Amino acid sequence: MSKNFFVLILVIFFTSSCGYTPMYSSNLKNDFSVEIIDLKGDNDLNNFIKQRLIGATNNDSSSDKTFQISISSKYTKEVQTKDKSGKITQYSLNASVDFTIKLNDELEVISFNEKTALNKLSDDFEETNYERSFKENISQILTNKLIMYLTRKK
Repeated sequence: MSKNFFVLILVIFFTSSCGYTPMYSSNLKNDFSVEIIDLKGDNDLNNFIKQRLIGATNNDSSSDKTFQISISSKYTKEVQTKDKSGKITQYSLNASVDFTIKLNDELEVISFNEKTALNKLSDDFEETNYERSFKENISQILTNKLIMYLTRKK
């Protein structure tokens, strides 16, 4: 028992003084700002991405690096499988986003794609809610990828 207690104390001591901070912590602001110029495509996906970008970047006037970004998104829901009677049993949900980034008169276009499968639900309302949560979760992933890319653009 005392050996386990001693190990626990050591682990707490070393991890509390190592300076660890979570990578995607909400209190960490990046040293750049983002100006969203244009939004095209799926409104829900664009709005989720816009909210997350603004929340994760330093959008004040003291920032010396400002990225101007145009977002073009595409969301599709395609039939993937059907049963013997021809009823849909599974969909494929696809989200792709193209970010056009402008910094110091240089243009770059980066693209991200994500997809998942959705089994046909008996309730259309639940299926719509699932699609909305998919868009919200995918926007988080895409925004994190974009922020990681912009952070390396020094």
